[in-house]
Parts: sequence; structure tokens; C-alpha cells
Amino acid sequence: MSDRQRDDADQGVAIEADGRRVLLKWHKLRRAASEPPFAIANLPAGLALGASMEIDVRLIADGNWICLHDDVLDEETDGKGPVAELDTTAARRLHIAGASYPPPLLTDMTAAVAAAPASDACLQLDLKEPAATLTEAGVARFAEAIAPVADRCLLSGTEYDAVTRLAAGIPGLRVGFDPCDMAETRDLTSRAAMAAFIDEVFAIAPEANAFYLYHRFVSAALRLGINPLETLKQNGAMIDVWTLDPDTPGGRDSLADAIGAGADQITTNDPPGLARLWAGG
Repeated sequence: MSDRQRDDADQGVAIEADGRRVLLKWHKLRRAASEPPFAIANLPAGLALGASMEIDVRLIADGNWICLHDDVLDEETDGKGPVAELDTTAARRLHIAGASYPPPLLTDMTAAVAAAPASDACLQLDLKEPAATLTEAGVARFAEAIAPVADRCLLSGTEYDAVTRLAAGIPGLRVGFDPCDMAETRDLTSRAAMAAFIDEVFAIAPEANAFYLYHRFVSAALRLGINPLETLKQNGAMIDVWTLDPDTPGGRDSLADAIGAGADQITTNDPPGLARLWAGG
């Protein structure tokens, strides 16, 4: 193992597998499993290391965007009620559960990105807002926040029309698609059904820069004799497989499936821990 490969693994940035460098994405900006989510203090380090990082984004009432996964505040913060009813002032008074800081606004994150030296790092914005709830103010605020750092970001989501609406008119912003919601509505137990579904996913977003695939979906397709990554990579898209941690049941096998299939990136809440799992496998 080279010094760079060792540093990548120790820092939770990447693992070496089959002669390839596979990135480890910091899920919800976590560098370790014990950390609360969306710690903006981790962002400068990730940018300096060239890490792949992810935050969830939701729209609030005054058109700003906040880093939260759920549509209600009750489990992720010390607040209660719908996220959509928040305004910026109220959001600043909240605290992330188990942390002393408030859920960051998207503008907080993009300001930190703009202040950092250039690097190969990518900040993925995982859109948790459905297309039906996007407002003109929200679309405009999103563009204002992202435009200065668009070339260092990637916007993805489970509703590709919402992703493309937000990304329109923002030069340099890459886009991605996660078909997990679609998959939940289908019977994918036969080879023919799985193959048709993967073709459908590609047809929805042939120009996508990235596809995000649930690890169980990837393993299920492989068991049917289909590698979904081959179809989805045909136009050069990056493939991320989510979410694998050292304590994920069957995680070592799922990790081997993902890497063997050609995954470019693995989403994890414990990047150094997953690197150790792979090294010890």
C-alpha cells in the first residue's frame, strides 16, 4: 500500500480496490459514526482532503434552505413540527439532536466552500424536497446560494424533475438521480423486470453525472445476473452505492458486491471504519 493509499484510508477519503481508488462519501458530513450530522466544522477538512461529502437540503418557509433529512423537526433537532413552517430566525434557534450547533443553512455551507482553497472535493446536495413543494422564491434562493460554488457541488434527488428544475440556469452544477423511490413501487424479483427497470432509470436521466443506488438493490440485481452499473455508466456517470457502515448486516459482502460491480463511491457514516473493514476482509 502506498503512502497516499494509507492516508486515504486513515482519513476516510478512499479505499484501494482492484487497482481502483473508490471514494468514501461522508454521509451527512460525518467523519465518524459517533458524530452528529451536518457538522459544518468537518467541511474545511473534507475540502482540503479532496473528500466526497453529502448534506441533505430542505426548503423552509421564507425561501431559504436548511440541512435536514426529515420533513419534521422532532427527531433531528430539539424542535417540533414541520420543517416547511420554519423561517430563518426560528431555524437559528434550533439545535441538532445531540449537538450544540443549529442545523446549518445552505448558505452557511456554500460560504464555507467558497472560503476554502480549490480542491477535487465534491459536496453533494441530496434534495429532500419534492417537485410539488418547490417555490419560485426557493428556486431563486437556491441559485443564489449555489452559483458561486456550483463547480464544486452536485445536486441529486429521488425526483429527477425537481433536481433539473433547481439546477437549470446554474452553470457548472452537476446533477444526479437516485431511483430508490421508484424501485420500492416495483416487483423486481425477475431478471426481465430488473433489466427493464434499469433501462427505465437510465432513460429518465441519460445526461446525469451520477446515479445513487441502494446497496441491497445492487446485490439483488447481481444475484439475478445483472450488473446495473454497466447500463448506468454508459454515458460516463459516476456510481455511488449507499449506505454501508461497518455494522451494516452483511456489510462486508455488500461492500464487495458494490466494488466488484464497479462502484466509484460508497456512502458511509463511518469512513475510516469502513476502510478498516475493507482492509481486514
